[in-house]
Amino acid sequence: MSHTIMGIDPGKYGGIVLLHDDDFEVDATAFQMPYDHSVKQAKGSAYYKDEMADIIIELDPDVLVIEHVTRPNSLVRCMALFEGMAAARDIECVKVTPLKWKKYFKLSRDKQESIDLALRIYPQLQEFIDEAGKDKDGIAEAALIAEYHRVAKFVNK
Repeated sequence: MSHTIMGIDPGKYGGIVLLHDDDFEVDATAFQMPYDHSVKQAKGSAYYKDEMADIIIELDPDVLVIEHVTRPNSLVRCMALFEGMAAARDIECVKVTPLKWKKYFKLSRDKQESIDLALRIYPQLQEFIDEAGKDKDGIAEAALIAEYHRVAKFVNK
């Protein structure tokens, strides 16, 4: 049975990764967080909400897995935007704390560890990570958030 899992690392430098698992192989597609980087302060209005919605509508995931954040407010707003979009589309929405998914993968706070692991698991993300520049850890962490859910929910049943 096929599953599509959208992992989301919220925030200005976050990322969105869709994993498509057809039980034979897992394919990954990535996006940088749609955000207006010309805005000086991180405000909810700086997110390109239409682009965020278009990604969800176009990819139509079975589940959104969002890194659960409690601060700063800009990350909480981003998380809430995705929760609202999932609710509007009747998509299951799961929140996972950084502590939980990073502990599972035995990662520290070092962003490079997340990038290296994401590329070991999904080498096809190399192009997306290269294009992201300084935002590359957001894509890597979104991939690992989705992978954490995929393994916990479907592989290690």
